[in-house]
Amino acid sequence: QIISKEVNNEESLNFINKKFKKIDNPSTKMIFDIANFNKNSKKYKEAIIYYDQLIPIIDSNSFIYANLLYRRGSSNERLGNYLKSDKDFLKSLEINPDDAYVLNYLAYSWLERKYKIDSAIKMLEKAYTLRSDDPYIIDSVGWGHYLIKDFLKAEKFLKRAVELMPDDPVVN
Repeated sequence: QIISKEVNNEESLNFINKKFKKIDNPSTKMIFDIANFNKNSKKYKEAIIYYDQLIPIIDSNSFIYANLLYRRGSSNERLGNYLKSDKDFLKSLEINPDDAYVLNYLAYSWLERKYKIDSAIKMLEKAYTLRSDDPYIIDSVGWGHYLIKDFLKAEKFLKRAVELMPDDPVVN
């Protein structure tokens, strides 16, 4: 945090990454943390390298595994690696089919690509039933209805998203 404030975020991340590489036998928690530091700093390729290290050592039926797949999937999605991201999101949903945020992320990604729009809207409606107060999910549902030209439904959801996040430029 000191380096970030005194120099910049990139130098701060470089410092953390250099120190991490000197650790002989990092714990899974440490690898998870360094992956997330990189992901949060938009260093998606680096984050994926660390997530890949964790995938084979975590119980493949656990919610932690599902979360790793979600994080790696969202990193791949940001890089435009849609086949890999979709595979991770779908596997995550096999483990935890009621994860509203994975449903939302995958469905919104599909909407953005104009891919499987009807399936995406169904996923978003499920996410909405699970998290009806989440403005990002509400916005996604609205966007889905807009794409299929159901403007009345779209307006209802998009207005609600703006009410919940009036300062968000994307929603506006």
